Amino acid sequence: MAPSADRAWTLGDLLQGPREGEWHQVLDDGARALVICRAGRSLDEVSAVLRLLDAAVPMVLVDSLNARQSEDVIETLGATHVFERGAFHRRHGRRATSVHRDRMVTLPTAGSSGHPKYVALSAESVMGNAAAVAANLGLRDDDVGVTTLSPAYSYGLSNVLAHTLAGATMLCVDHSIASRRFWETIRDEGATSLAFAASSAPLVVTALRRSMMPRTLRRIMFAGGAVDRSLVPELYRETARVGASLHVMYGQTEAGPRIAISSPDTEPKHWGTVGTGIHGVRTRVVDSAGAEQQAGKEGRIQVASPYIMAGYSQRASDLASPRDQIDWLDTGDRGRQDATGRMWISGRADEIRKVSGYRIDLRDVREQAATVFRCSAAALTGPHLVTVCLETADRISSDQPQVTELAERLNLPAELIRIVTIPKLPRGASGKVDHVALAERTGSAVIETVEEE
Repeated sequence: MAPSADRAWTLGDLLQGPREGEWHQVLDDGARALVICRAGRSLDEVSAVLRLLDAAVPMVLVDSLNARQSEDVIETLGATHVFERGAFHRRHGRRATSVHRDRMVTLPTAGSSGHPKYVALSAESVMGNAAAVAANLGLRDDDVGVTTLSPAYSYGLSNVLAHTLAGATMLCVDHSIASRRFWETIRDEGATSLAFAASSAPLVVTALRRSMMPRTLRRIMFAGGAVDRSLVPELYRETARVGASLHVMYGQTEAGPRIAISSPDTEPKHWGTVGTGIHGVRTRVVDSAGAEQQAGKEGRIQVASPYIMAGYSQRASDLASPRDQIDWLDTGDRGRQDATGRMWISGRADEIRKVSGYRIDLRDVREQAATVFRCSAAALTGPHLVTVCLETADRISSDQPQVTELAERLNLPAELIRIVTIPKLPRGASGKVDHVALAERTGSAVIETVEEE
């Protein structure tokens, strides 16, 4: 069954719309003026992104649901135009900055500090990275991808571009993946490729168990953080049971964004790997002094490729600057790789904290808490306290046995652990926990968390 025309398109369909000259006529400040593109998952919103990219119009992508972010872009980068609902809107009183061709695509990072960094990329690096992803995944012109994430997020943009460059069809679905209508739509429209945020893994496992996946499914991809390790074996087994392949992906916005993708024939002994670098990407692991580590030894992960960002744009004047010289990008992640280049990510290098003299690994706190309490967990730290936030409606007092068990697993005094329960952890559209909102809701004074992508 062919996807319906009101929800799906190919690149050829979209480029029947306005061409470069027509876009430039609208921009009275010229083709190099920065445009805010408010992007969501609908057909009109996704097509606007591709048309602007095709017309070589410099743009910064923001989530259509995040009005505050649009205002921050105007204030920080001096954007002169906003494109939404198929039309340009001029921001009067603003003087345009001429954007360098190395910085044609700007993406906010999904960090949790509340003050996003703006990552500048060239159109060539974004498209080249997407082409490498398409080749690695074996995407074909008869594939049907799904807009599970807004292209305002690097993972969502990569998903859209990889499918369109392969000549595949993209199915625009604006329903939440937690809704029945989402699963009904992708089944009815014959989706073959599904890209999910790592935080959606529990829901995907449930969908696989209940046979909610489309029979046409060929592959499932995960990125945007670490998949819960306890779910990885079942994800591989259930995906294979329905005749599809599972790909765990690794990347970050600064890298263009995709770095590595696991292969569909990953053996059980290697479950948990994010695979090897995609075409054009080199990776290495270094110690604290910057010396390259031997295979199997853990350290900081660094990346070299033609897809790496031009640099951060922290003010309007940065937009006119050419590419920064970045030979090796330090990802800020810890991990190891074997002799074949296959990588495992163990956590953020900056997720190590000192609390009352104790060394705390925030990832370990989250994983141990999720195991003990059997629910999703997040962690915040202050100088003298670890706040463990549990996604549950149950009330958990500090004297319950599970709290003692968690303290023992973490090798911490129980009095350093504060347990907070919340019916639903606040998350952004990318699926990651919004630590700023979480700190506000739980009364935590210090926020010290960073995530990839």
